[in-house]
This record gives sequence, structure tokens and C-alpha cells, in this order.
Amino acid sequence: MKYIKTHEHIKDGPKIGDYVVCNEDIEIISDATKYLTNFTSTNIGKIVLEKHTDDRGRIYDYSVEYYNIPIKLSTYFKDNCRPMYRKEIIAYSKYKEELYPFLTAKKYNL
Repeated sequence: MKYIKTHEHIKDGPKIGDYVVCNEDIEIISDATKYLTNFTSTNIGKIVLEKHTDDRGRIYDYSVEYYNIPIKLSTYFKDNCRPMYRKEIIAYSKYKEELYPFLTAKKYNL
């Protein structure tokens, strides 16, 4: 059995620089928002900011940066970043490679 040693630190949540997989909670359902939700839940993003405010004054927990954003979704991203709340992050890791098995399991419903 493994035990946590006193010198090991337990993370209480994702930090700047961590890689994440998100499942956005969007109220308005349309083809574009379904595509956006599918994109963010099947791609790995990187946290670049914590506790920030958007243009409308809403306070978000994180700003997640994505790469290879499809052209039809580019209007939903500002500087390749998308604001997220903590509850929308379903998996996170300091290393990107640790999230690939999660995405594979999700893809094949394992």
C-alpha cells in the first residue's frame, strides 16, 4: 500500500501551467455550442490565468489556452483562450501525457 509522506504536497486544484480537459456548462443549446462543448471535452488545454474577469465583468476561475481551434469556433476564443469555472474542469494534470488515457477512455466509453 502507498502512503502519503509528510513532505509530499497534495494539490487542492489545478494551477497555472497544468493541462486540463473541460466539460463546459452552456445553457444555450445550438449546433455551434454543441461543437464547442465537444471540442473542449475532447482536447487538452493549458491553464494560463487564475481568477480573472472577462469583458462583461464576469469572474472566472481559470483561463484555458487551446491550440488548433477550428475556424468556425474562433469567435468563442479570445487569444486562443477560453474562460472556465473550476466545476467545468473534469481532469487535470501537470503533465499532458497523463491526460491522453483519460481522453481515450472517454472516446471509447470505457
